[in-house]
Amino acid sequence: KYIKENPEIVQKTVNAFERSLRFIHANPLDAAKVIAKEFSDQKRLVAELSTIKLFLDDAVPQNTTVQVDCWNNCLKVRRPNDAIAFPFSKYVDNHFAFEAAKKIKKP
Repeated sequence: KYIKENPEIVQKTVNAFERSLRFIHANPLDAAKVIAKEFSDQKRLVAELSTIKLFLDDAVPQNTTVQVDCWNNCLKVRRPNDAIAFPFSKYVDNHFAFEAAKKIKKP
């Protein structure tokens, strides 16, 4: 209901996520430092190294588009039968992500 009534707000939100992901991938060390600032001094290094590891493991999405296999894998982590109970085709609409990809310039 909200998406149908407020498509402009939804698009702006997805655009912001798209810009964020592009910045993060263009500047992973800076992104790690920003995230690390949220932690105390003792945990800051761990947070920074963990963030860098997420990049090395390719665990940070390249863009806001949701892929079928990623959707199903995330659901399986929750509960094995969730991929069946929450089918991609019924719950995911990449329309806004596709529009964001067109509008947001690559760094």
